[in-house]
Amino acid sequence: MTASDPNTTPLQLGHRMPAEWEPHEGTWLGWPHELTDWPGKFAPIPWAFAEIVRHLARVELVFLFVENRESEARVVLSSKISRQSRRRYVFPHAH
Repeated sequence: MTASDPNTTPLQLGHRMPAEWEPHEGTWLGWPHELTDWPGKFAPIPWAFAEIVRHLARVELVFLFVENRESEARVVLSSKISRQSRRRYVFPHAH
């Protein structure tokens, strides 16, 4: 049983999905961007996610996956993340 074996489960590798109330470093969210995921309903979705992020960031770190730095700038502007609050948001990038 190794990580490279496709039949190995995350549990067998020592991973598990903790309950949301258990201690954790932060919450990971993917910022919505794919219009086809929300057919005909996308317009209010970024606002709703911004509200979720804003509330979460009051009490914990929020890790937001975005497509690229351009998307990050758009998310910061559209969600009105203040300069003071940015320390609560982390934008991991592949590059």
